Amino acid sequence: MFELVISIPAILLVLVIALGCYLLGRNRGRAEAASPQQFAPPAPPQQFAPPTPPK
Repeated sequence: MFELVISIPAILLVLVIALGCYLLGRNRGRAEAASPQQFAPPAPPQQFAPPTPPK
């Protein structure tokens, strides 16, 4: 059999990296949720809009 050795500093490093990713992701997600959502591109200005067909 083999013996697996995991050091305490490696575990702490992984925990610190995981905590950092969690906090950065939470911050980015909150900023994204606070900004207004844009579902479609903005409408063109009136002068460039295609003419409406006459009835």
